[in-house]
Amino acid sequence: MDDPNMHAYGEEGPDDVETGRQWRENSSLEKWFPLTAERLAALEAENAALERSRATYLAERNSARDAWRERVKRCEALEEALTLAVQAMRAPLDDWKGECERKALDAANAALGPNG
Repeated sequence: MDDPNMHAYGEEGPDDVETGRQWRENSSLEKWFPLTAERLAALEAENAALERSRATYLAERNSARDAWRERVKRCEALEEALTLAVQAMRAPLDDWKGECERKALDAANAALGPNG
């Protein structure tokens, strides 16, 4: 039977003893599997970049969500203020004050919309 190393390295290839010696001297991934090590390094760099992008996205999303929540609170407060203004202006209107109140009431009702 032929030497098993002959098929992998050709007839001039190292024998098992020499391969073992080389392995003990330097068993690093870079030496024995250089393409795998390069690919691993590239994937680690890509992963780090994706993690930075993810962190940036999450920070921006959280900031936008918080700003949206603040706007909702402000809109709710404004709606409540307009509703109170409408209720306060429902009393009978008189002359000039009545004209101003009517304009304010119309503006408040327009701002509140049909469900106000």
